[in-house]
Amino acid sequence: MLGIGWKNFAETGLCIAVGIGLYLISRYNYLLFHGLVEMFCIAVAWGIFFVAWNARHVMENGYLLFMGIACLFIGMMDLLHVLAYKGMQVFPGYDANLPTQLWIAWQYMFCLSYTVAFLFFRRKFNPAILTAIYAVITALMILMIFSKIFPDCYIEGKGLTLFKKLSEIITSIILIAMIPLLLFRQDYFPKRILKLLSASILGAVGAKTAFIFYVSVYGLSNLIGHYLMVFSFFMMYKAIVETGISNPSEILFRELRQRETELKNIELELRKAKNELEERVVKRTRELLKANIQLELEISERQHVEKELRESEERFKQRNLQLEQINRQLDDFAYIISHDLREPLRGMYNFSAILIEDYKDKLGAEGSSMLETLMRLAKRQEEQIRAILHYSRIGRMNLSVERISLDAIVHEVIDSLKTLLDENRISVHKPVKLPDAVCDRVQLVEVFQNLIVNAVQYNDKQDRRIEIGFGGTEAAPVSVPDIPETCGESVFLKSACVFYVRDNGIGIEERHLESIFKIFTRLHGREDFGGGAGVGLTIAKKIIERHGGKIWAESVPGQGTTFYFTLRCYTGSGVLK
Repeated sequence: MLGIGWKNFAETGLCIAVGIGLYLISRYNYLLFHGLVEMFCIAVAWGIFFVAWNARHVMENGYLLFMGIACLFIGMMDLLHVLAYKGMQVFPGYDANLPTQLWIAWQYMFCLSYTVAFLFFRRKFNPAILTAIYAVITALMILMIFSKIFPDCYIEGKGLTLFKKLSEIITSIILIAMIPLLLFRQDYFPKRILKLLSASILGAVGAKTAFIFYVSVYGLSNLIGHYLMVFSFFMMYKAIVETGISNPSEILFRELRQRETELKNIELELRKAKNELEERVVKRTRELLKANIQLELEISERQHVEKELRESEERFKQRNLQLEQINRQLDDFAYIISHDLREPLRGMYNFSAILIEDYKDKLGAEGSSMLETLMRLAKRQEEQIRAILHYSRIGRMNLSVERISLDAIVHEVIDSLKTLLDENRISVHKPVKLPDAVCDRVQLVEVFQNLIVNAVQYNDKQDRRIEIGFGGTEAAPVSVPDIPETCGESVFLKSACVFYVRDNGIGIEERHLESIFKIFTRLHGREDFGGGAGVGLTIAKKIIERHGGKIWAESVPGQGTTFYFTLRCYTGSGVLK
């Protein structure tokens, strides 16, 4: 302790003596004073370079190597600053602006290098390439100054320029910002080194502040500024050069020591983790043995279930075969019944027509009327049989679903019904384009045909109108297994579009709005409004429900009826347009 105290005392005394000596030299010959101060700074800068460069192959701290290379060229720029000083007569024809420009140039190099170096604490770089980059930058700076491209820093008769003063302020701010950055990286430096580097930065900032108030060569601010520069570089010397030579492990190999300590800690952690892992392996082995027994039981149970499932499936692809056979038998039966029932009806109709034509005079008015009634009944019965046959086939037919343009279907139906629409003077409107839907084309054509024909029949207005459109979406009420989730390139939406066919006809009373979908239901006389078997709406309902939708009606008696139905549809990007 006594040795350390004596060393500090001796250094303090030496600093005071150097300070007094420099002051006396400045009073005797300012050029000598300035040269000694700057040469000390240059010596420290080059000393940092030599220490860092010779330790580059073993040094882990990239920050110090970066700053060492930067200091080589900073020292060169400072040497030019000394040689260009007024009175040195090295660069004749140049005034005090030249050394001031060189001063500002190496100040920017110093501060910016300090900043960029922080990026290389953990990063490796090629020292030769960095040296070449700094050589190019230094050459460009010198070329700009001597080519008078660099901004003026001193004007004879006026003094320091605004650029020079602002540059001192900017570089001071950059240096001050380095202190918290150094503290942030304090794990890379001993506390003593951090204190010395922080003191060096503060000394440089103080020097810059003093130089802002420069008045003359012998002014107090100029003298204080150079003292502070000496102090700043002395602290840098103590931090890097002296420590790097006398005790290199304190700074150059500090990270290696830290890593050695870290490796020891990691080794202890690994041993601890190994013991924990062995315990976990033993525990996990017991759990796996228990799980293996459970798994064997589950496999046995699963095999049993799979066997039952296979048997069930066999009873099912068989049940399907039986159903297919029954469907074929039903088709055959329906055809036979249709043929056998319709044949006598056609005979009754034809014979009645012959009797009326050949024996009209003998039958009289009453007999002819009775035969005409018989003909109407036979015709109606034949229509009902045909409707039943068609209705039964719709329920058993497989849906041939694909992406269909409903717009095209509507135009096709309107074209096919053009004669009927023209005869009844009915105009059809479609306010918006209908979206595409996944459906059976043939069956959807039938839905629109039945709804449009129904709207034509039950209309007693002079200005008859039909409107076809859609509006909005709603959740699909039924899931249909044979409608695929995707069709073509687009994703099938989980919501359904609501379509409508609206007329301005006679309307329907609210109490009949559900019964109109029942087979053979007519709310008017058999011969009223064009007659019919009363199965059109029933078939439409069957088709829509097979497509996973629903159909319903809203009506105001005397004003018209709107039939709504839902279908799953495409909307391009998924948004209804």
